[in-house]
Amino acid sequence: MDRLDTMALFARIVETGSFSRAAEGLKVTQPTASKRIAALERRLGVRLLERSTRRLRPTEAGLDFYERCQRLLAEADEIESSVRAGAQAAVGRIRVAAPMGFGRMHVVPVVNRFLAAHPDASIDLLMNDRFVDLVEEGVDLSIRIANLDDSLLHAWALGETPRLLVASPGYLAAQGTPAAPADLARHRFVVYTYFDDPELLSLRGPAGNSTLRVDACLRVNNAEAMRAAALAGLGIAPLPVWCAAEELARGALRDVLPAWRPPSSRLYVVYSSARYLPARVRLFIDFLAAELRLPAWP
Repeated sequence: MDRLDTMALFARIVETGSFSRAAEGLKVTQPTASKRIAALERRLGVRLLERSTRRLRPTEAGLDFYERCQRLLAEADEIESSVRAGAQAAVGRIRVAAPMGFGRMHVVPVVNRFLAAHPDASIDLLMNDRFVDLVEEGVDLSIRIANLDDSLLHAWALGETPRLLVASPGYLAAQGTPAAPADLARHRFVVYTYFDDPELLSLRGPAGNSTLRVDACLRVNNAEAMRAAALAGLGIAPLPVWCAAEELARGALRDVLPAWRPPSSRLYVVYSSARYLPARVRLFIDFLAAELRLPAWP
């Protein structure tokens, strides 16, 4: 900043032809202005100004330096203006991470509407079912469906994501419809591999909690793949409502044991720092919270 200030002072001296007028315009004293230019000349090893009792003009080296200062100062002003504008509007790139299935079904439509409303913004959308390290991977925010325990992250809860046991009508016709949690022991399951113990099923119901180990015919790390397997009649799948609501509504999947539910998870948007969160990221988070509508199920 000292160098930029000195360049601005030098440019002003050339433009006004006066140390005193330049100093007054930049709110420094005339002796201070003289000392700064003398120090600048010593550092550069060239004389920048020809001084006489009647006139002040740049040397050839001084004129070249003045032109370069003009370009640099103009670029600095442009950078500041851009950053200042970005503090009030969604300007620039936002890196967003989201789970694959949830991202495709629910985040992408919100991103499309956000970009239509904020044409000066751009988004890098990284969809992956693993947890993303925000700092290491340079991500501004991540949408997570989990029970968070990372104290280094700031999190905003956007809602609950209930889960159901679902199966296709064909599977239930062939294998029978369970009437109680104990009946699940004879059924095949499609499970989510990112859970700590995918084949350990916990349920909550009118008689309290029930935990049992299930027989998994397919282990997969993506909710949409689980849904496809359930639709194909491979087995029962514990699926979030956001992934299965449409199929349940049209009868392609059925709610198995409707009185018993796997524990729900919470939907969060997480970011590594609240203090220096860019305005464009804050605006996207606000937009996401207002626009995201999760499907419900009785």
